[in-house]
Amino acid sequence: MKRRFWIGGVLLLMIFTGMTGCGGPKEPPPEHMLDGPDMMYTPEDQTPYAGTWQSRDGTIVMKVERGGGAESESDMSLSVNGEPEFEAKLWVYSTGHVELLRGKEKVTISGTFCNLRFSTSENAFYGYLTGNTGMIWLTKDGAECSGKDVIYTERSEQPEQSARVWVCPDCKTENEGNFCTECGGARPAACGKCGWPAWCVPRPAWWQKPRRGPSFPSPSSAM
Repeated sequence: MKRRFWIGGVLLLMIFTGMTGCGGPKEPPPEHMLDGPDMMYTPEDQTPYAGTWQSRDGTIVMKVERGGGAESESDMSLSVNGEPEFEAKLWVYSTGHVELLRGKEKVTISGTFCNLRFSTSENAFYGYLTGNTGMIWLTKDGAECSGKDVIYTERSEQPEQSARVWVCPDCKTENEGNFCTECGGARPAACGKCGWPAWCVPRPAWWQKPRRGPSFPSPSSAM
């Protein structure tokens, strides 16, 4: 009997605490945010990223404006040579990863940059140029940083491309297509010296055109 009364008392206590809110979910402290049931995390302050960030030559300018509290996304707009190029919501993680949003959808930066990151040691953004042609630093208000811009030069013409050039036998004009750009003549089907195609590589002096069959004396020489 005592056991039944004990169980009943425990049940009544549970019902009472549930109705009055005791033992319910607690509000997170001001410096924390709720992230799922019984999960809290410390938000990353986005205030330090607000301002104007630009390249060394001033041609690339990125403006980051705060639109809400310290823990909300920023409005980012990127312009090149004074022309608007890219806009999105921006969120920077302490690891340097930059997240771009349009609405609730994550997007990738396009145009001049194919990737954008932040360096905490340099206190500057840096972007990888589209086409893997280099990397540009964006500093706040044009401040100096030890990071160096990297620009890859275009590759020189490959030897295989120059080997496609042929000289028109009529007007001596160099061409790359199948017809001469000067006189309209067709590309020769074979080289007149060695019998190889007209775009053949030069042959050494000892190279001789192979015979196509046995040679016979002409009737006039036989008489």
